Amino acid sequence: MKKSTKKKKQEESDSESEDEPLPPFNIGDYFKSQFHAELMIQGIACNVTGDIKNTNATDKAILELLPRIGQDYKKLREDHLEENFTRFQFTSK
Repeated sequence: MKKSTKKKKQEESDSESEDEPLPPFNIGDYFKSQFHAELMIQGIACNVTGDIKNTNATDKAILELLPRIGQDYKKLREDHLEENFTRFQFTSK
């Protein structure tokens, strides 16, 4: 019985839409200071390459965090990145 329940849960999980937005949350619940929260937000926006639709799975997951906390990574990049800023994308290969 347990095996079929696990299989059913996995099938339900697999059938969820990838385009379904994740629920918002308050990033302040995870940082003791607003400064550190803002530094983390800026670091994600400016150091992760690509955009949500055109990047690797890890960077996509990290970028998807920002809209959930009410932040626009494209606007943050415009505000904080120099025009020819060079970033080196992580690879495990």
